[in-house]
Amino acid sequence: MTFKEWLKNNPQDLNISEIDCSSSKLTDLNGLEQFTELTKLNCRGNDLKELPDLLNIIELNCEENQLKKLPLLSECKILICGHNKLMLLPELPVCKWLECSNNKLNKLPELPACECLDCSFNKLNKLPELPACEWLNCSFTELIELPELLVCKWLNCYMNEIPELPELPVCVWLEDNFNYAEEEYDKHYKKVERKKKLYRLKKLVTVGLLN
Repeated sequence: MTFKEWLKNNPQDLNISEIDCSSSKLTDLNGLEQFTELTKLNCRGNDLKELPDLLNIIELNCEENQLKKLPLLSECKILICGHNKLMLLPELPVCKWLECSNNKLNKLPELPACECLDCSFNKLNKLPELPACEWLNCSFTELIELPELLVCKWLNCYMNEIPELPELPVCVWLEDNFNYAEEEYDKHYKKVERKKKLYRLKKLVTVGLLN
């Protein structure tokens, strides 16, 4: 189904700021450009191979499509693009929440504002600096080191090749099995004093991310 066909069945006000066309078997988003006030778009679970220009988008969920690249997203603060075929991401200077797991990424852009990052199941061997990151899932990548993580409270770096962890002064939950020898793991495990509150991780609530 095309986006224009979807609009016939789901008419939208041209001044609308949010569109949810998820799980609609869409093959394109041609016609989306007429919604000039659009800031939030949910197009997850379709058959999209490309996206139109989304210069004003603040929140984008395009996971579970067939995307190989994304358009410029310089205003995007929440980006959920997991389960695609992405090999590269655009610059994301203001992105606070990035979920890009299960792609073909071997590099991430600079993420100076990112507070929540899930880049698991990719081909990464290095991460950018993450000065604002409080929640990080980089499991099942090919990392050999981690950047400084001074404000990180939750870290999952399971199944990598990391010989040593950075200082984690505020971390309360750590999952790092299968990275280094058992005695080294025990040392870090105790050092972090993980309070087994086992946060039922719902990734971080959207509330508060856009303050």
